[in-house]
Amino acid sequence: MDKKEIGIAIRKIKDIAFFVNETLFDNNISRQIRVDFANIYNLNTDTGLLNFGVRIIFRYKDAKVDDILVSSEVETHFQIADIKNHLTEDGQVELPQNVWVTFVSLAVTHARALLAKNLAGTVYQNFIVPIVDATALAKSFFPNLFEQNIENK
Repeated sequence: MDKKEIGIAIRKIKDIAFFVNETLFDNNISRQIRVDFANIYNLNTDTGLLNFGVRIIFRYKDAKVDDILVSSEVETHFQIADIKNHLTEDGQVELPQNVWVTFVSLAVTHARALLAKNLAGTVYQNFIVPIVDATALAKSFFPNLFEQNIENK
């Protein structure tokens, strides 16, 4: 793939879902909390619109997987300019890794901000989503992309 400029823009940020379970709150500050990330995305190759959702889940490390303290899902809608220039012959989108890392970084930032807003006034209002390594998170979201070694061309 030849090096091509890739224009991206943010079109919309949506607060999709928010859940809080204050009954599970433990005032013991030494109890460790686990933060998990998940993603859902849909790319329309006709319009160049990428809907990229990030779900953030807080639970105690020693709790059952269903004992969720806080869950939030935020969608960031990106516009990819000239998407047709980034399609392979078989219609697959081929974007450099750094572009996917940018999508992840921006989407997590939006999810972090909206979660902080939604937690205000709850017992979890002091929970802060940790700073994440966007490249490592992108690799966990898109392992095939990074295994293919599509470089920043």
